[in-house]
Amino acid sequence: LRKQAPGSLRAIHRWLALHKRFRSLLYSGTTVRSDESDRGFLAHGVVADHRGEAVFALVWLERALASRRVRIDGLDPTTSYRIEVIGARPGDAQAVTPSWASGAPILTGQALGEAGVALPPARRGSALLLHLESVS
Repeated sequence: LRKQAPGSLRAIHRWLALHKRFRSLLYSGTTVRSDESDRGFLAHGVVADHRGEAVFALVWLERALASRRVRIDGLDPTTSYRIEVIGARPGDAQAVTPSWASGAPILTGQALGEAGVALPPARRGSALLLHLESVS
């Protein structure tokens, strides 16, 4: 770590802070592997036992030239969730920024499980982390 550039150390610090923020959810929740995964794309996450919170990773294993939709499974269909993009910042080399990301949309678990969310084309190795939290 001592040989890392300051920018790399800041990125490592951000990722460590995210891990600390979501540690209890990651270690106690239910793992969900999406049926949307295929050879070039992987979608998986962890949903809290009370289903009021979840973190999902969306990973492009191959370059995607077209946009796509991905369903977010395992949520309570009657609960509304605020969707927050976490992790990489816009402008980072592997950042993916959906058009809806700046508005922190609120959708029901049913809508997320049936229609999903729209994703833009992305480079191989890109990833998007989503935090979903129930709203009253």
